[in-house]
Amino acid sequence: MKIINVNKFFLSATIYIFVFQPALAENIIQTEKVSYEKCLDILEESKLKLSKKPTISSKNQKLIADFEMVDGILSITCDKKLGELTVSSKDK
Repeated sequence: MKIINVNKFFLSATIYIFVFQPALAENIIQTEKVSYEKCLDILEESKLKLSKKPTISSKNQKLIADFEMVDGILSITCDKKLGELTVSSKDK
């Protein structure tokens, strides 16, 4: 059995919590099962309602629209494979 060096463990955990965790912070606001086409319609409606042009990216059958807001980033993800709409927020 290996004995873990406690000081190294706590140092690693502290670095992760204070350096990496804030950068990875994403708050899921809503997830809903919808067709991909309906999700794209919701995305278009969001563009009009927010009066903002999002940054669009696509990967792994997911379309991600990031709306830059004053206090953070609002993301709308359309997952074609799962048939899901996810709305989340990220800190700037």
